[in-house]
Amino acid sequence: MTATEATDNDSPVSRSVILAEVPNDGRHVTIAAKQDELAALAEFADVEAVTRFAAELHIRPWSKHGFIVTGTVSADVVQTCVVTLEPVPNVVNEAIELKLVPSSEAERYAPKPDSTGEVEVNADAVDLPDFFDGPSIDVGAVAVEFFVLGLDPYPRKDGAVFDPPDDPDAASLSPFAKLLALKRES
Repeated sequence: MTATEATDNDSPVSRSVILAEVPNDGRHVTIAAKQDELAALAEFADVEAVTRFAAELHIRPWSKHGFIVTGTVSADVVQTCVVTLEPVPNVVNEAIELKLVPSSEAERYAPKPDSTGEVEVNADAVDLPDFFDGPSIDVGAVAVEFFVLGLDPYPRKDGAVFDPPDDPDAASLSPFAKLLALKRES
């Protein structure tokens, strides 16, 4: 079994790295999605098409039992314009930094309640690591996760502007106007 052998999971792009084979200075992983992976990725991300998906990743030991994955994911996608419903080409370029620790270490990273039993949340605190089980990490799934986060949630074709229709009775169509009319009827 090689360090970048694909694993069977729900990710449309999967590359498993066996953790015991990661040297202290880390391991570099390059991902270039194949045609069938691009089609599966488009369906997974709910976009019209993914024509290119690539990732440059570096995984290295972190903390006592953890690992850190850093790098970038880039892709060329075709999304649907939210105004015109026409295809819109977009580019995704997303930086990756993800700390991972074994699930057995979860208790160590769990937020601790204070004397009143409340847990204080600090928005400025460093993100907690994610957890993994087993002897390997699927860095392909990590790249897919950051790819999806990098997608434009509201793709818009250049120059597309939404102009609501002019309707003098628009106020009477509002949900509140309808509720008021129902209240008056009863």
